[in-house]
Amino acid sequence: MKILFLYPGFASPAIECLSAFLKHNGHETDVAYDPALFDDTMLGMKRFGNIFSYRNRVLKFIEKSQPDLIAFSVVTDLFDWSVSYAKDIKKLKPDVPILFGGVHVSSVPEEVIKQDCVDFAAVGEGELTILELCNTLQNGGDPSKIQNIWCKVDGKVVSNPVRPLIPNLDDLPFPDKDLFVRRANYTAKYLYWTTTSRGCRNNCTFCSNNVLLNLYPERRKYLRRRSVDNVMEELIWAKKKYDYECIFFTDEIFSYNAKWLAELAEKMKKNLKGVRHFCQAHPSGFTEDIARALRDSGCYSLEVGIETINPRIRQEFLNRRDSNESIIKCIELCHKYGIAVSVEHIFGIPTETEDDFLKTAYFYNEHPVERIQCYWLTFYPKLQIRTILEDKGLIPKITDPEKLSHEYCKPMILGGSSFNRRINKYLFLFAFYMYFPKWLRTFILKYKLFLLLPSWVSFPHAFSKAFSKAHGIHVLQHYHKYPHFIFKKLFGIKTSEDASAFSFKD
Repeated sequence: MKILFLYPGFASPAIECLSAFLKHNGHETDVAYDPALFDDTMLGMKRFGNIFSYRNRVLKFIEKSQPDLIAFSVVTDLFDWSVSYAKDIKKLKPDVPILFGGVHVSSVPEEVIKQDCVDFAAVGEGELTILELCNTLQNGGDPSKIQNIWCKVDGKVVSNPVRPLIPNLDDLPFPDKDLFVRRANYTAKYLYWTTTSRGCRNNCTFCSNNVLLNLYPERRKYLRRRSVDNVMEELIWAKKKYDYECIFFTDEIFSYNAKWLAELAEKMKKNLKGVRHFCQAHPSGFTEDIARALRDSGCYSLEVGIETINPRIRQEFLNRRDSNESIIKCIELCHKYGIAVSVEHIFGIPTETEDDFLKTAYFYNEHPVERIQCYWLTFYPKLQIRTILEDKGLIPKITDPEKLSHEYCKPMILGGSSFNRRINKYLFLFAFYMYFPKWLRTFILKYKLFLLLPSWVSFPHAFSKAFSKAHGIHVLQHYHKYPHFIFKKLFGIKTSEDASAFSFKD
């Protein structure tokens, strides 16, 4: 059976995992990749997006590819995009079933399955579910009884219970990186994305894990990790195949197990000399042993979620119990061991004031980091942060589930649910703040010169990612796609890596 995935913007690690699992079990997979130029989750420029649109080419490719199932991995930011594409696909191929999966589906499956263009909605972890669905469809069975699947039978919605999580991640095949490399050959050249775990030990109110934990309430079973040997086998295999320069470990908290990390560091030093990586950590429980192990494993940059310097807001709204002292300790330990620090903050949290933003700026003036990355608070469906703020009367309460599902949310980088032009000047400040010497930062803050800055939305994130030494290698992969696909769009050039994907004749 042939399964065709559809995804925009960048390569999808989730789809790569699903594709690998399906191929391992005898099915054929492919991807219809839309580069979404100037219309992805990092750059929103509608006029240019229309000029450089690949939509017609993608639809022609889908029409010619003859799939037996078309699958979307859907986050809330992509829901409207996915529905729009699915409607067009149904006009071209009305008999081909369409499957929606992903965190948005897990949040509001009852609303997703109402879409006429959606035949199946899959909640929760996807490998076993999509495999059983494909086997059932191939053999002419009844898909309405498959665990994790929502569907329509005679006009009525049928929902099924969620199957248990996969207990041993070592049993899964390595991600199918070739899926996206075939369509955009630069995707594995600079940076190799992988994960060593699934789940998270925390339950932050603004994170997708907050929704998924309601599907799998047993925390002990929710957080799982691959063995060091299994991870090393993948990294060595991938290095030989793609000759990547750097690794991004996408684990929610890569550093949560010091013993596991020390073992990985020892084996990476032995088998992957000179290969650097960056990963994500939490300031709480960050120790010198962890910092040392990260350095020994080749870590050159660490992403640390701070969200706000105001401890009251962290605890009251975000369910974050870490202290400012633990944040300072984490920054100091990273610098002691030569690791750059990229901190993440959320803007637009109700009750956070301009005074809080000034205190944040002064905090990093005294405890400098390499990069301050800011996002806008986004009220994704079913997240606890929405309920907390509604109950406190800080945001309007939405009782209509359909409106909740379709409430338009800009991506976190492009304004989210809480964009404010004046506050955006602080976000703009943080984009280049750490490049200045301390005396100049102090001068800017004293006279509030940053209030003279514009309120551009996309630029701060693009600037901080492009020029920070904490993320220099990362940006090469993200932005290489623009000259790559713009050049081909303008000149109608077909290259070997995607010759089978597009005709390049609209």
